[in-house]
Amino acid sequence: MNKIKNTLIAFFIILSISSCSDTKNIDVSEINIDSKLIRFDSLFYTSNPSTLSDLKKNHPLMFPKEYHDSVWVNKINDKSEQKIYRKSIAVFGDFNEQHQEIISALKHIKYYFPKFQSPNIYTILSDFDYQYPILYSGKRLFISLDMYLGQDAEEYASFPNYLTPNMRSERIKIDVSDAILRTIISKDPYNKNLLNNMIYNGKLLYLNKMMNPTSNDSLVIGYSGDEITWCNNNERDIWTYLVKNKYLYNNDPKLSQRFIDVAPFSKFFLDLDRESPGRVGVWLGWQIVNSYMKNNNVTIEELVKNNNSKDIFIKSKYKPNK
Repeated sequence: MNKIKNTLIAFFIILSISSCSDTKNIDVSEINIDSKLIRFDSLFYTSNPSTLSDLKKNHPLMFPKEYHDSVWVNKINDKSEQKIYRKSIAVFGDFNEQHQEIISALKHIKYYFPKFQSPNIYTILSDFDYQYPILYSGKRLFISLDMYLGQDAEEYASFPNYLTPNMRSERIKIDVSDAILRTIISKDPYNKNLLNNMIYNGKLLYLNKMMNPTSNDSLVIGYSGDEITWCNNNERDIWTYLVKNKYLYNNDPKLSQRFIDVAPFSKFFLDLDRESPGRVGVWLGWQIVNSYMKNNNVTIEELVKNNNSKDIFIKSKYKPNK
């Protein structure tokens, strides 16, 4: 009898855990996303002088009027650009897998933000513009395929090592969500202290995770597994350092350079610097926002609208791991 009882208890515990986790898996299958995929990279690099006029007519936005046709013909015939185009075809094929991942992210954005209007998606080559691999203008979303060829792509040999790990196809959906969320989440323009930057970026990561629920934390923030582990193991020391030096409410822009901006490592000016990943302030802001959402009955809309970083921090009841 006791054996049966214990089995039933175990069953209901498993069922309860399963039910809790299921609440995080939003069903977006019925949400309609009308985002047309336009392989502009293929349309452009397979065109020729005789077909160029039709391409320009169909996509006038892509051809600034101040440039003569000879500029576009030279680009089409450029051997190095053709090589990059062929590489992108080898890496992405028809781009269907990535397109479906993007559509899933867009459906989640539509679910949480019903007024969101899905954009048309253009794949392009951007001459390795690593600062803006994704451009979002509301009606259009541009994805620079040459920035996602793979960490070990020979084309990235001259890039800093700390940038290349995220130059892979898996990151596209994350970067797409980030670009769109940055137009949804407002930032207090008058508050430039470190805490405000931390929490703003923490919001972005928190919501990006919701838009891509099957992605692990490492992919969402762009850290390796070892870098995530380092942050978890040193969370209390990072927090103590920032508090002890009274950095949280400090407006010095150099603090963002040290703890927020993309960099090979964070700058504590200690021996551990080289062991740390860049942007630890962003990671810490994510933990604060996670704690805030866990400890308060707050909707996504309320989180987005709340620009009071001090209020979020206090109500988060954040405590770093020991």
